Amino acid sequence: MNKIQINPSTLPSLPLTERSTLPTCPAVYFVMAENQILYIGRAINLRQRWNAHHRYIQLKPKTNVRIAWLECSEPILLPKIESALIEQFRPLLNGSPVARLSSEQSKTGYSSIEISLPNSMLEEMMALAKKEGWKPTDLHRILWALGFAAYTKPNSGRNLNTRDDITVT
Repeated sequence: MNKIQINPSTLPSLPLTERSTLPTCPAVYFVMAENQILYIGRAINLRQRWNAHHRYIQLKPKTNVRIAWLECSEPILLPKIESALIEQFRPLLNGSPVARLSSEQSKTGYSSIEISLPNSMLEEMMALAKKEGWKPTDLHRILWALGFAAYTKPNSGRNLNTRDDITVT
């Protein structure tokens, strides 16, 4: 398969802080900081997507973050274009858990943490999510709950602190 020839830095873009002025078009979008692609996604309505995006709280503290977009006149093609671009550019945040506690999140009674784990383990977790019919976005929450329950269960015989390839911050 041929790679899509796109230079995201040449696409129309706006600072993250101006996300409320994004166009309402269907698009594949690139979140970038200093010409590094952090995240790639798709939206039927770009402005609406970014008014409630799950990565906003994580990206807000970073400096010089921009949202660039590639408008798509055929929204049915968005998933394929997004997938091909993620495969080509391999953005840092795609497939990673949403991170950082914020005052907005704490009002809901939920907090979040950031974890780093080997790609092979993430692939195994995603396969499990698919097998179990879980949404990938809920996977980390489900596995943390299961792990915590197993760890706190008396006489479980489990020691969850033995993995040195997992970092919790």
